[in-house]
Amino acid sequence: MSQDNILYFPNLVDLRIAPKCGWQSTMQFHYIMLGNSRFKDQPGGLKYTHVKGGPQNWRDYEWWAHGDIMDIPFRKNSIRFVIKRDPVKRFLSAIDYLQTQKIVKLTNRDYPATGFSSLDRAVSAMERGVLMNVHLLPQTYFYGNDPNKYDHIYDINNINDALLHIKEICNYNMKKMKKYPVADLHKNKSIKSLSLELTDDLEEKIKKVYKIDYDNGWC
Repeated sequence: MSQDNILYFPNLVDLRIAPKCGWQSTMQFHYIMLGNSRFKDQPGGLKYTHVKGGPQNWRDYEWWAHGDIMDIPFRKNSIRFVIKRDPVKRFLSAIDYLQTQKIVKLTNRDYPATGFSSLDRAVSAMERGVLMNVHLLPQTYFYGNDPNKYDHIYDINNINDALLHIKEICNYNMKKMKKYPVADLHKNKSIKSLSLELTDDLEEKIKKVYKIDYDNGWC
């Protein structure tokens, strides 16, 4: 399970994040609320330098410094938020997004540099276990297998409500929010292409690939 995908807010509010589940929106919200004060207790701030055996990045540093050792990455007695998404829609969004990215071959698990010629090909690659990208990992990897560990679970369709809820708990009256309304933060910039090819058969195949998320309630 991933440990560096958590954002700490004032008043012990912890928000767990995952790719294609409003990651950029929540990161932006976190920055708008806290600015560079997020890094006030970190050596090097955002440009944190990794030391062998220590935190890998600034988000790692957060739970190393403040997380409950017996319940990493959460802080002790924190109010825990998480944003989930329907696995099929999340997969389709990830595939569409990845079509716009420059591909670098890292391992034998990747996708063609020219992109997929069809959604069927992408789904087939997932079924065979030869497709690898952090955007395609199941939500269970990022959130764990027990939704009961969270106090507030929001669907991505209600992400604005989640961010407003966090703002209320933090009791923040932010001037910046007038410039960056919460309702404007979540805008999907993916280019819709392969997702338009979805058929009932492919939908069922995607559901089988992400069975672990359905079993754990991340749907």
